Amino acid sequence: MQDPTTQIMKVSELNGQLSLVIDRVSHREIRVLLVEREGSPVAALVTPAHLSRLEQIERDWDAGSQALELVSEALADVPVDELEEKIAQIIADDRANAKVQRRSA
Repeated sequence: MQDPTTQIMKVSELNGQLSLVIDRVSHREIRVLLVEREGSPVAALVTPAHLSRLEQIERDWDAGSQALELVSEALADVPVDELEEKIAQIIADDRANAKVQRRSA
């Protein structure tokens, strides 16, 4: 079976073909059906599995954003150049540790 693709349809085209389109999405012939009205995307039809993945990505993004906000608040009084220097050191240390681990593997 071929990889599913994204298909774009106008709302007017979808009206008479909804059942067929749902079958194609559910059988993964189409990954995402993007529905357009007047040339602009207004909706998408996806499988429940893809919806779950999208929802998980959104939850992960929100958690990461909240973590960044907390870090920003905690470090608000630290000068930017000091933060950049510390981050550069952390990255250098991590790369050195990864190199040592690769050698010992």
